[in-house]
Amino acid sequence: MGAIYINQKNKLENAQNSFHENMHESYKKILAKHKEFYYNRTIANINSTGVRETLATHDREKLYDLTKGRWKTLQKENPYLRIMHFHLPDGTSFLRMHEPDHYGDHIADIQPIIAKVHHSKNVESGFEIGQDGLTFRLVVPIFDQKNYIGALEFGSNPEQILREMRYFYGLEGALLIKSTQSNCCKNNLSIHDYRLQSNTIRDTSILEYLNKVNYDFTITKTIHYNGKIYNIYAFNLYDFAGKVSAKALFLQDITALHKEFQQTILELSLLVIILYVLILLVINYGFQKIVSALDKSNAELETIFATSKDGIAITDLETNFLYTNNAYLTMTGFTAEELYCKSCVSLSIPEDLPRAIKMIGEVVEKGYIENFEKTCIVKDGKRIIVNMAVALMPDKKRFLITTKNVTEAKKLENETNKYIKLIDENIITSSTDLKGNITHASEAFCAISGYSKEELIGQNHRIVKHPDTPKEIYTEIWKKLINDQVWEGELKNKKKDGSYYWVYSKIYPLYTEEGTKYGYTAIRTDLTDKKKIEEISITDGLTSIYNRRYFNEVFPKFIKSARRNNDIACFILIDIDYFKLYNDTYGHQMGDNALIKVAESIQHSLRRADDYCFRLGGEEFGILFTTQIQNHAIEFAETIRSNIEKLKIPHEKNSENPYITISVGLFISGNESILTCDLIYKQTDDLLYKAKQLGRNRVCSSNDV
Repeated sequence: MGAIYINQKNKLENAQNSFHENMHESYKKILAKHKEFYYNRTIANINSTGVRETLATHDREKLYDLTKGRWKTLQKENPYLRIMHFHLPDGTSFLRMHEPDHYGDHIADIQPIIAKVHHSKNVESGFEIGQDGLTFRLVVPIFDQKNYIGALEFGSNPEQILREMRYFYGLEGALLIKSTQSNCCKNNLSIHDYRLQSNTIRDTSILEYLNKVNYDFTITKTIHYNGKIYNIYAFNLYDFAGKVSAKALFLQDITALHKEFQQTILELSLLVIILYVLILLVINYGFQKIVSALDKSNAELETIFATSKDGIAITDLETNFLYTNNAYLTMTGFTAEELYCKSCVSLSIPEDLPRAIKMIGEVVEKGYIENFEKTCIVKDGKRIIVNMAVALMPDKKRFLITTKNVTEAKKLENETNKYIKLIDENIITSSTDLKGNITHASEAFCAISGYSKEELIGQNHRIVKHPDTPKEIYTEIWKKLINDQVWEGELKNKKKDGSYYWVYSKIYPLYTEEGTKYGYTAIRTDLTDKKKIEEISITDGLTSIYNRRYFNEVFPKFIKSARRNNDIACFILIDIDYFKLYNDTYGHQMGDNALIKVAESIQHSLRRADDYCFRLGGEEFGILFTTQIQNHAIEFAETIRSNIEKLKIPHEKNSENPYITISVGLFISGNESILTCDLIYKQTDDLLYKAKQLGRNRVCSSNDV
């Protein structure tokens, strides 16, 4: 009986110690999380557009306008935030976002942490007592071109720590500051030299009791008060210099735990007595036979447990270990003796502890749970990720737990996810069904197209089709894809805002494992910058239409394409009538303006994406286009001539018309073989000359000859 009592008492103490260790780790992590939270917010604010420059030029109103949106967002994000304060290197307050009308005071004289940052130019943080009581402060220096221009301070109410400890652990707590350092505390309750600032303790009389018994802030202390038993945990809160500026106390009601301990001892005592009686009975009724059967059954179970590659453990309902197999010991690194002083839940990291406790409750209610993942702290502080299945045993007093170590698998999964994210953010990809409806779009595709994933998924890929792209290209794409081939080439696509981008695309068919085609996927490379450079090289600098260089490149290709497709190839040469006299009369600036307006009129008159217009030099323009009916070509040329006349650009030296007009030569290939580029150009030039001879402001075509 003495051994049972000692064993149960050790379990109780170990449970309390384990809780304290986990709580202390969580307490430290909460503090670290606060520091990281405010540091990240500080850096984000400093790096916001214009903040450094505005602080450097001491423009307070502009800095307030730049920062007020982020300040309001931060206040909504964390209601405990109460200070956002810009400081100047001379120690004065520049801008309090929380009190924008209060500035200019020499704040470094009364806040040592500010003076320290100005001196060291390093990040400082800690709990500091001010006029409003204890505040957690984080101060970050600000540099502009390596020049120190000031600092940004964030301050929050440390009561947040009490609230989070209560939320995660159900612990009531109190925050006490040195009464000699501040007169801000409205509460007169104190313990020794520390006065209560804030608390989440419902019955504050327990604090008065601690003062009466001269509680000395021992790290862990057990007290009896008003018929209950409490564990009290004390933590120091330090300022930036490492000095204690406040104390945090947390209370854990362990009355039920002690009662359970006493009840367990009583039940175990009765159980021992009953076992003694049963042993006597068994001796009289086939003790050897029963023992033999039990040995056989136990041997079978031990074989299963011993050979299993998964960790297997049996625990009580508090998850205290009763039995573990070798695989479980190997996985955790503990010996059996070490594990029997612990509980399965206590191995959880603090962040997973609430989930683990909730999971145990679900097992008691439902009888079984599987695929539960958590991170455990095992031998020597090592962390492993485990996948567990937990079942309530038939006696409803024990759990059977099977565990797999999935740490390496999780690492591999995380690495894979990182690569997938990297590809998604940097490779322009999309997938469609067989009809071209988008089923997947990468972040990079969203970024270059300007659409969100929600706007793209379900839409046909025509959503990014640019009207400048000839329909023959899409005909070629679908022809290859339908025949299970890969298409690759350059495409001009349209963004959401109406602008464009160029990509080099490879489009592949997609197949199921059974070989059935179910869609297509495209991988693209951004060519926009390259294409823009190419466009500049082939564009006339004044009129923004194609130049002579591009005409020389396109003309032979245009003729070959017309021969191949049996199209009627047409070439128009345009010359502005009496343009030299126009320049002499109105000046070259007005002449340039006239050229621009004529070019715009020609460009707007084009009918199809594969029609081209060029400035061939001076006041001479050219147009290449195809048609199926010759008369349509003449009508098109007349439309261009008429549209320019309708511009009504005054030209007093034009003897035929008071406005700028054009003479037009139109070559139509007809049904005969299309001539060479040189012959076509010469014949069109001759037609242009004829139009001038006949009185200008007219069209002469090869059909007229």
